[in-house]
Amino acid sequence: MLESIGYSFLRQTGSHVRMGKQYETGIKPITIPLHNELNVKTLNVLLNDISNQTNIP
Repeated sequence: MLESIGYSFLRQTGSHVRMGKQYETGIKPITIPLHNELNVKTLNVLLNDISNQTNIP
């Protein structure tokens, strides 16, 4: 899903993937945990970060 809005894979360390999106000011990264289930708070933080970076509500 993130690749469809411009994010690309940067690296993986253990059970976490680092993805980034290129902007005029540089790459803005986001870390995604690769777990079967995510805590609701963790998911909310991820969605808010992505929303703030991309201006997608």
